[in-house]
Parts: sequence; C-alpha cells; structure tokens
Amino acid sequence: WATFGISTVCRASVDDSTQLGNGAAIVHDKSSFTECRATCDGTVGCYGMEYRSETGYCEIWTSPIGHTQDKPGYECLQKDPPSPSTTTTTQVQKSAEEAWSSLGENTVCRLDYKDTTEVGQGTVVEESAGSLEECKRKCAEATKCTGIEYRGDETRCEMWTETIGYARTRHNYQCLRYEPDGWATFGIS
Repeated sequence: WATFGISTVCRASVDDSTQLGNGAAIVHDKSSFTECRATCDGTVGCYGMEYRSETGYCEIWTSPIGHTQDKPGYECLQKDPPSPSTTTTTQVQKSAEEAWSSLGENTVCRLDYKDTTEVGQGTVVEESAGSLEECKRKCAEATKCTGIEYRGDETRCEMWTETIGYARTRHNYQCLRYEPDGWATFGIS
C-alpha cells in the first residue's frame, strides 16, 4: 500500500470532480481503517481506497486512481499491483475507441505518484505526430505501448512502454492509457 498523503481524496482523473470517480468507487460506511483495507484486499480488481477516520467513510476503488485532490480529514491510498502469481488473463473484446481512456485534458503521464521524471524514468519513446489521432495510431502499431502523452502545439508524441499509473496537471498536454483489443488482466482473490 502507498498513501497519496493525509488530506487527500481519490479521483479518476484531473478532470474528475465527482465524489465516486464516475462510478469507479463503491462506498462502505462505518468501517475502521483496517476493515476498509481488508475490504479492498478482498475485492477483485481493487486499486485502492479513500478513508475518513472521523466518520468511518470508506470508498473502494475498482478503477485506477488517476489523480488526487486536497481535502482535510481524508486519505487516499493506492494498493500495490498484484503479483503475476495472483493474476489470470481473460480475453475480452474492445472497440478501437474503448481501448483508450483519457486521464483528462491538461495532464501529463507518470508511472505513479512518486514519479517526478519527464519520461517515465526512461520508459518512453518520443515521436513526432501531427495530431492526437496520429499519435494514437503510432502507439497502436508499436510492439509495446501502454499509452501516450501528446502535446499538439509541439507535435510531440510520447509512447509509454510501462503502465501509466498517475497523471499530473500540465497545460497543453493530454495523457491517455491504451489497453488494446484482446487481453485484459484481472486479479484473483
């Protein structure tokens, strides 16, 4: 487990102003911190939790936590990713558009909330692309690409080769995750 810090709430993306991450979280009221964490540990596909000790408010996140906001009294925590021995791969079909998920306008990609590098600790391939669609196409055609960071006014296209786990706010950029047709990984409890 890793905390995003005391006085933080979980959000799906930098543009997410909803309380439950547009359906990404399930509320479990009147829990202790330990019970909230155990609920997440026992929930297939749990990415993390948001907890408020004053009221026992517990949110279980079943989608990636892409951003946090400051809010006194809360704490957002991200669960460590499952080890390969606790996952199974199941085939699912997605449309070309379903393969892409935006982490919001004016966002840059990061490996996780601790990543302060500009290039994912050396895990990106930089390309030039005249449009966002061209950048997405290059990623889709690459041998390994987990998402893109695009800056249109510079025709800058970063193709990420490791999982994008977090997004930071930065004007004129856009971060998108790519999970192509075919295979998706689900945790086993």
